[in-house]
Amino acid sequence: MATIRDRIEQDIKIDEPTTLFGLVVGTVTVRKGGNLQVHGMINGRVLLESGSEVYIHGMINGDVINEGGNLVVFGAINGKLHKVAGTTTIDSRATIRDGS
Repeated sequence: MATIRDRIEQDIKIDEPTTLFGLVVGTVTVRKGGNLQVHGMINGRVLLESGSEVYIHGMINGDVINEGGNLVVFGAINGKLHKVAGTTTIDSRATIRDGS
C-alpha cells in the first residue's frame, strides 16, 4: 500500500491501494484495481475508471467523475459530482457544493 503525505503538483494515476494524507494539485485518475483513500485534499478533478474504488474522507476542490468505479463520499466535494456509471454512495454527513 502506498501513502502520499506530500504536496504533489501534477496529474497522477493510481493503480494500487493508496492513502492520501497530503495535497494533490492536478487530476487524479484511479484506474482498474486502484483503491484511493482520501484523507487530505485534492485541488483538481478525480476520475474513477471502471473497476476502481475511491473513499473520500477529506476534501475535493474540483469535479468528481465516476465512470464505473465504487465511490463513497464521507467528506466534502466542492465541485460537481458526475455519476456516469458504477456505484456512488453519499454519507448523510457529506457535503457536495457544485459551484453553480
